[in-house]
Amino acid sequence: MLSRKFMVLFTSAVVVPSESFAQREITLDEPAAVIDDLSSINGIRELSNGSFLLSDGTGQALMKISLNQGGGGGIDTLGSVGPGPDEYRGPDVLAALPGDSTIMVDLGNGRLTVIAPNGEFTRTIPIAGERGGEFTMLFPRGTDRSGSFIFSRMVPGPTGAPESAHIVKWDPEAGSATTLGSVALPAMAVNRSGGSDARSEEISPVPMAPGDQWAVGPDGRVFVARWTDYHVEWIDSNGDVTIGQSMNPRPVPIRSGDKEAWIDGLSNALGVEVEEGPGGSRMSFSRGMRGNRPSASSFEWPENKPPFSRVVVDGEGFGWVERAVPFGGRSVYDVFDFSARHVATVSLRPGRTIVAVSGRRVYVDTEDEVGLRVLELFPRPQI
Repeated sequence: MLSRKFMVLFTSAVVVPSESFAQREITLDEPAAVIDDLSSINGIRELSNGSFLLSDGTGQALMKISLNQGGGGGIDTLGSVGPGPDEYRGPDVLAALPGDSTIMVDLGNGRLTVIAPNGEFTRTIPIAGERGGEFTMLFPRGTDRSGSFIFSRMVPGPTGAPESAHIVKWDPEAGSATTLGSVALPAMAVNRSGGSDARSEEISPVPMAPGDQWAVGPDGRVFVARWTDYHVEWIDSNGDVTIGQSMNPRPVPIRSGDKEAWIDGLSNALGVEVEEGPGGSRMSFSRGMRGNRPSASSFEWPENKPPFSRVVVDGEGFGWVERAVPFGGRSVYDVFDFSARHVATVSLRPGRTIVAVSGRRVYVDTEDEVGLRVLELFPRPQI
C-alpha cells in the first residue's frame, strides 16, 4: 500500500433552496472540498466512516481518500499495476457490497475484484462468462443488500448491434439470474472487418442518439429514465414498477460546442473488442478512442439533444437525472423520490457532472485549465 498526504481546499458550501410548489430549487456553487490532479474519475465508493475509494483508470490507480475537517487529508494507493492477485490494469467502476466491501471492475485484466473493508483484494470474478445459463459480460451497475449483482444483458438487433438490454439480477452464491426489466439503448453502428481466418467487429455509438438511462439504489431498486417522453420508473426486486409522469421536455438544439464535447467524451468510452481466429475468440476491454481524434464533420448529427444524459441514485434512495441544457449553460439535475415524483432541481456551474451522491456528499467531476480532472465535494442537500 502506497500512502501520501494531500491538501484539500475546504470552503463553505452554498446550498440555496427555495420552495416552488412541491419542488425545491437547489444551487451548488462552492464545493466544501476539492481534490485535483486526477487523470480520470471512473468510480466512487463511499465507506461507512466517510472515507471513499476513487478509481482513476487513466492514471492506473485505485485510491482510498480520507478528509479531515482541519484542512487536510490523505490518499492511500491500494494495489499496483499488473496481472497479479493484488494488481489491476485499468481500475474502473466501483460498486458497493455488504459490510463496506467493494467490487471493482478491472478492465485490462478482464475481471472483477472484491476489495475488503481493510483494502485487501480477496477474490476475482471473470467479466465474461456464463450466468444463469447465458453467456454474459458482467459490468455491475450496482448490488442489492444480499450481494447480488445487477447488470445489463444486451439484446442484439437485426444488424448485430444491441438495440435493448435486459436488467438482470445475478446471485453469485446460487448462480441464478432474474430479469427485472428492460431498457432501450442508444443506436449503435457496426463495423466488421477481416475474412474467414480472422474477423473483427467494432460497435460504436451513434452521436447523441437517445436512449434510456438507469442506475441502482442502495437497496437494489432500479431507477430508469425513459427517453421517449422523459418519465422515470422504479423497479423493485420483484419486477414491480412505479411510473412517474412525463416531464414534457423541451427540445434543446445541438450546437458546435456540444459536438466537440461529445467527441471529447469518446476518450472515456468503454470499448469491448472480440477477435475471432483459428485459435478461437479473444475478448478485451478498455476505455478510450483509437487512432486520431475524429472531426465533427465525419459524423451525422441529429437536430436536438436527447432529453437527458445520465442518472445516479443517492445514498438516501433518490434518483437524479442530468437534464439536457443549452451548451455552456449550468448543469441541471432533476431529483425524484421513491414514488417517482419530481421533488427538486439541482443546478451546478457549467462543465460539471455529478458522478456519485451518497447520504453525505455530492461528488462532482470537472476539468482544470490543463485538462486534468478535478473532484469537487459538496454536502448532500436536504431534499
